[in-house]
Formats: sequence, structure tokens, C-alpha cells
Amino acid sequence: MIYLKKKLLVPLFILSAVLLAYHKWFFSLDIITHGDWWYLYFESMSSIKISAFSVWRSTNSFGGVPFDLGEAPVYYLFGVLADLFQMDYVFSERIIHLWPIALLTPFSSYILLKSLFKNSSAIIIGTFVYSFNTYFLVLQTGHLTLMSAYAIVPLVLFFYSRTLEKMKISWAVGTGLLYSLCFMYEPRAGYIVFWILGLNFLLHIIFRDAGANKKSLLKIFFFGILPFFVVGAINFYWIFTLMNVGVVTSNALFQRTLYANELMNILYSFTIYHPFWTGSNASIFKLQDIIVYFWLYPIFAFFGLLVNKKNTKVFFYGIVALLGVFLSKQADVPMPDVYQWLYDHLPGFNAFREASKFYFLVALGYSVLIASFFNWVWEIWRPTGWRRRIAQLITVIMIGILLLNTKPLITGEIGTLFLGREVPRDFLIVKDYLIKQEGFSRSLWIPTISRWSINTLDHPQVSMISQLNSDWDIFLRKISARNTDEDNIVNLIHSEEFEKILKTGSIRYVIVSRRGVGNEEDWIGNEDNRLVYIKALDTLNYLQRLELGTREIVVYENAGYKPHIYRTATKESIEKSIKPEKVDFRFISPTEYTLTVKSTSTPYYLNFTERFHSDWQLRVGELNVLDSISKENYFIKPSVHFENEALLNSYYINPVEICRTHKGCKLHADGSYEIPLTLYFKSQSYLVLGMIFSGIALLLSIFCIIYYGFKKTKHS
Repeated sequence: MIYLKKKLLVPLFILSAVLLAYHKWFFSLDIITHGDWWYLYFESMSSIKISAFSVWRSTNSFGGVPFDLGEAPVYYLFGVLADLFQMDYVFSERIIHLWPIALLTPFSSYILLKSLFKNSSAIIIGTFVYSFNTYFLVLQTGHLTLMSAYAIVPLVLFFYSRTLEKMKISWAVGTGLLYSLCFMYEPRAGYIVFWILGLNFLLHIIFRDAGANKKSLLKIFFFGILPFFVVGAINFYWIFTLMNVGVVTSNALFQRTLYANELMNILYSFTIYHPFWTGSNASIFKLQDIIVYFWLYPIFAFFGLLVNKKNTKVFFYGIVALLGVFLSKQADVPMPDVYQWLYDHLPGFNAFREASKFYFLVALGYSVLIASFFNWVWEIWRPTGWRRRIAQLITVIMIGILLLNTKPLITGEIGTLFLGREVPRDFLIVKDYLIKQEGFSRSLWIPTISRWSINTLDHPQVSMISQLNSDWDIFLRKISARNTDEDNIVNLIHSEEFEKILKTGSIRYVIVSRRGVGNEEDWIGNEDNRLVYIKALDTLNYLQRLELGTREIVVYENAGYKPHIYRTATKESIEKSIKPEKVDFRFISPTEYTLTVKSTSTPYYLNFTERFHSDWQLRVGELNVLDSISKENYFIKPSVHFENEALLNSYYINPVEICRTHKGCKLHADGSYEIPLTLYFKSQSYLVLGMIFSGIALLLSIFCIIYYGFKKTKHS
């Protein structure tokens, strides 16, 4: 009993520090949102469940292929918690992100360090180095997907190390499952971990027993590579899909240029000091001076490597730390051109347009190196007398410095995700009103969307500024040269094209948002531009201003908006008004709609108000997933599909020709046709097949863990 109590002292001390630092996450039920971490209404969470495993995300403005498809299981979990357990965002974000970050970050680090060292003080210090470094603190102000993945990484490394040592199926498959969880939270973190594990495997081969025979070497290779096969199989569904849809090679994420060269330098990297860290919060894009005591990090890390240079595991983490320092400095000396070269030539590296993500490697490496130094001080040096007092002093100083980083979290001065929020009343009124409206329609938010604006499958939100900087730039340039955002918005509102854009885009509501100063969310523009937008919109006779009881948000209704799917006698146009004709359709999923066009014999145009993509294809009759990608001429020929003037999807339908080449049409006595159609995003079939493969791989992995775990228990 006494031994057990002593064994629990270190975990309890770490837990106490964690609960104190993250008390806002554990002991309050406030809404936590800031920066890139947005709030989700209950209705939005339900929509996420439906669209999580879809290749087309229709809630993204006018739709698009999501590059973050690898995170679908995490998104899906939000919907599951909402639909099955009626759990709102306050609980869901804590269960899925906040609590795992707060608890797994220190305890996965603790498990890794405990496998390397015996001294409790060293383990505590290493755990705090990993958990409370300034890079992670800044991440926790808004980038929780990355932080959630980093929380698991030490555990992945522990399992992989055990795999290489024990060469057991259960350890290898367990490593693959944990590693897959990293990918589900943030694929970019998974990419970095791939290279770390590869380096670990390489060093294990180099430093293996010289007397190992060929058979044992093959066994090492098998177990070293098996976790990667498990990860690849479980994540096959999204990798296979994105490769087939062309997102991996053509996505804008991979075509951006480097930025923030001036914000990174090797001194920040060596001290693992985030360039925006003030000591109490993150001052975005304002470089800060390094606090002097942060130089203890590289000093202790260097001595930790020096005194344990013959320890191959410590040596590995020394390389990890140096690699992190070298990459996170970005374009700083030495060798300033290497990062750019990697960005241009190494596959996948161009997902890191700035180098701050690699601070994680420094944190990981330093956590082991610094722990190794203190482990040497306490156990190898074996302090007694004055040596013991020195050891106690530097240990207390180091723990104190590390815990000092948590002060802004405890006091709340860091703000961001450590302060509670409330949904502004105006947004609740607008949300409740929009949810009650039947049928599909979009809402255009001027100047841009808010973290509090509602976004569902039936009522997607559109940001005016985002559209002007992307699709609608073509309309803006017809009117005038690009100017300030305010001028661009007003110019488009006053243009003749604006009414057509709203109609053809199924935009029923135009909403002038309130400023978000009180929630640290001030959108672009000066204090008076809301009045400028409202004045411009008030002049439009096709918009009706609604009285909903809001104080600052102004909502207009566009009664002339067109349905999500409709037909016209002539090509859809922005230049002239085209009368829409109703089409009966049924929503199956974000990638599939069924519709029936009745009693027609003359050609017409079918219009679908999602952003144009060649994968949106028409099928006569019901759909079979396997046939959709294996059979030729399964869909109506692609030549009938084109991008209309609104940059959306249109199809030229000739009933006589289509029914001559495709089965399933019904010919009436008057010579007209009734055509059952399926509108389908073809690449969804790749996802479905990929999910079957990945699902089987996941089940087999779980079976292996259970089987070999039971087998081990039976023989022990």
C-alpha cells in the first residue's frame, strides 16, 4: 500500500498542475471559442454528422471538396454526440478536444519518459517541458486540432519503441491504431510523425546487435514497417479518394508561397520560445524578446545529450530536437535555402507554408534531453551533501520556471480559449428564424461570416469578402478595378449583376453582421462601414428588410431566389433574367440527389446551384456505387454538363436522345418523357469503397489486439 501511494505521487502531482492550469476547461461549462476555433450550434453539429464522410461539403459557401477529409471521424463524432446523446457544443468540444489535450499531453509524455528514466524529478521536468512550452500554449489559443494530435505523439513513440524491442503483433498494431488517431485529429501532425518514426526505425537498424542474423533482420523490418501498413490501411479511405478526385495534386493548400520568414529565427527555435509569446498571452505578428531564463532550455538539453551521448534513445531525441531547431528557423541562417527547397521538392512538405509546426519537434526532443540531464544529476551523479542541495535547487528552479508558463492560463490573462463566451442575442434570433424556414436557401453575410452565424446543410452561409476574393472576383472586375474591401462590397451591391448573383446562387437572405469586438472578433473595416452596407442595400427594391427584433444585425430577404435544383428553357445567365421551372427532387446526401422531370419532350437546361465541378454527373435511374466507377457510359455523357455564367452547374437535357441511350425513362401517350435522374458526385464512390477497406482494416486491427492480448494472458 505504501509503495502504491509513492508510485502515484508523481502522476497526482502532474494531475494537480494540469487541473489548476486548465481549471476553465474542467470546472466550468462556458462556451470556449476564439480565433480559428469556431462555435457550433446544435443544428450545425447534426449537419456535420451527415456531411462528415462526404467528398463534397455543401456547407462550404457554394460547396467544394474538403481537403481535411482525414479528420472526418472527429467531425462525425460531434454529430453523434449531438444526435444520439443530445449533447451540445459545450460538452462535445471538451470530450473531443479540450480534455484530451489537457490530460493526454502530460500523461503520454509521462509514459514515454518513465520508460526511459527512473528519477521522478526528471520525469516531472520532462513532462512539463513537453506540456507547458510556449508553442503549445499558443496553439491552445485556437489551433486545437494540431494540439490534439501532438498530445498523442509521445504515446505513439512509446508504443513504436516497444514494437521494435519486443517485436510483437499487439504492440505493432497498437502503434498503428494510436498513430491513426493522430491523423484523424490533424494529418499534418501525422506527416511529421511519419518522419520521426522513420528516423527511429533507421537508428534502430544502425545500432542493432551486430550479431543479428539475416532472419532476425527481416523480423525487425517486418515489425518496424507493420505499423505504417496499419496506418495506411485505416486512412486509405481519404488518401485514395483525394488522389482520385485530384485534390492532392491541385489543391490551393499546396500551391501557396512561403510566408513569415521574417518571424522565424534560430534563437526562437533554440529556446523553444514562440515569437509572439509575451509571457502572459500571444501578441499575434508582434515579435517579442526572449525572456532570459528560457535559455535554460537549450543549456540543460545540451548537457542532457552530452552526459548520455552513449544512450542511443537519448541520442535519437537529440537528433529530433536538432531537426526541429533547423526546420523551425525556416529561412534563417545557417543554410537559409533548405526550407524553401524542401517546400518545393519534398512531397507533402508544402502543407507547411510557415515553420512553426516544427517547434513541436524541439518540444519533444527537449523534453527527453532535459529529463536525461536531471536523471543524470540525481541518479548517475548520486548527489549527497552539498551536491544534493545543488540538485534540489536547480530542480526546484526548473520546475518553477516551467510552471510559471501556466500562470496566464490560471489567471485567465491569456484570454482566447481560457475565457468563457456567450452567444450574442442577435445571432440567436437570426439562427432561430433561419432554422424555421423550410427548403434550401443560402445566406450571404456582409462583410463576412461570424463564429456565431448559423451554418447547416439546408442553410449554408456565404461570406461576401471570401467570395469577392475567389469566385466573384470575375464579376467585380467587370464593374471596377479592385479597391478596398468596403468599396468592392458597395460596388458589387450597386451593380446590375448583384440581383442575378443572389438569384442564381439560391441566396434568400442578405445579412449585415454585427461587430464582434466584445468577443475579440472584429471583422474587417472601420466602425462606420456597417452603415455604408445597410445604406447601399436599402436602395435595392428586390430586397425586403425584415424586422426580427435584432438590434445590430440587419436581415434582408430576396424573394426571387432560385431553388437548389431547377430547370430553364434557355441557358442560365447573369446578364439577363431567366425564369426557373420547378423540379421535384429529394436530398439523399451532400453528394446525391434524386429527381424526376415529368412530362417533357423538348430539350431544357437543368441547373444545380453548387460550385461547378466535373464530378457532378447525372444518371438515369438508381445508382450503384461499384458500377459508377467501373462501367463505361454509366452516366449521361459529360458533354451535356457545363459551367454556367454564375459559375455553377448546368446540364443540357435532350429527353429524346437521353431516353434512346439510357434505360429507365417512361414514355407517355402524348410523346412526353418522365425521366428519373440521380445527381451524383462521382468521387463519392471512391470514398465508399475506401471506407469499406479502411473499416475492414480497423476491425482486423482491433481483432489482432484482442486476440494476441488474450493469447498473451492465457500463456502467462
